[in-house]
Amino acid sequence: MSRPLVIDTIVDLHPLAHALGATDTVPAPLAPALLADHGTDAGQTRLYAVLDAAQATGLIDMLENQELPHTCLYSGKAMENMGDLSPWLVELNPDDRMLRDLMTATDSPDTDAPWHFWRRQIGIFLRSDASLETLRAHFRKYTKLRDEAGDTFFLRFFEPDFLAAMMGQASAGEIAGFFGPLHSVIAIEQPRPEVWAANILSAAPDLDAAPEPMVLTRRKWRAMQLVEYNRNARRLCVERAIPEAEHQAFVATAVRLQTHGFSHETNLMDAHHVLSRIAPEEHPAIWRTIASGEHSMGFILFKLREHYGLGRKSA
Repeated sequence: MSRPLVIDTIVDLHPLAHALGATDTVPAPLAPALLADHGTDAGQTRLYAVLDAAQATGLIDMLENQELPHTCLYSGKAMENMGDLSPWLVELNPDDRMLRDLMTATDSPDTDAPWHFWRRQIGIFLRSDASLETLRAHFRKYTKLRDEAGDTFFLRFFEPDFLAAMMGQASAGEIAGFFGPLHSVIAIEQPRPEVWAANILSAAPDLDAAPEPMVLTRRKWRAMQLVEYNRNARRLCVERAIPEAEHQAFVATAVRLQTHGFSHETNLMDAHHVLSRIAPEEHPAIWRTIASGEHSMGFILFKLREHYGLGRKSA
């Protein structure tokens, strides 16, 4: 049998530009993954999204005003207390204004309107021939999961980069269970500032494993932790105005440092500045020292500057 999870990636994506009277609702490279063979009759493939109301002010009002079929994945007290901060399942059609809003961004984050959602990565897209009610019942099983010790945690599976990381560590049975009513999941991610890609995830066609409940194993926690490290590094690229040509190198350095327990922003900035001025063949020995955990980052950077004759540059 082939690998249980199939991931096809669309790289170098660009959002739709804000334009009055525009009729396109998705970027052209995404159209086949999102809209191919779309239909609204029973048994036809439909487009859904799970959207995070906590990341989109006024989302519920937008769904209601546009009369889109939608339902909250929480119920009871959780729905009463956190309805406006909850994940919502919504059915979308190719010509819906909401779909275009999810795909739209301006040239700069500072000029995005509140209803331009592309940069916010507020959810994931789904292709399925199941009904809204069937999918709600299915996804409610994934809003809270148990870890290997039996403890229960809320899971934000609808965050695109979290989902891809978690599913990459899932067993064949877990993948069979998650994709049971789904044809595919489309997760648009941001690997670097202002760089987007889409992962199209699906179960392998020959997957015959029995469905199993998802368990939050150490490997899944670790994969999602790396997502957080990457997010933090991308944020610093923007906030600290790191030159675009250095983004990839900075993210790689910052993520690796965080895995070794060094997360202070000044350390991440200083380490990138120092390592970028030292020949790459010297890096393996430096990383071994960092990974040993025997010295503080401040001490390591001080010794590197001293050894290589590097002046200090404030972050």
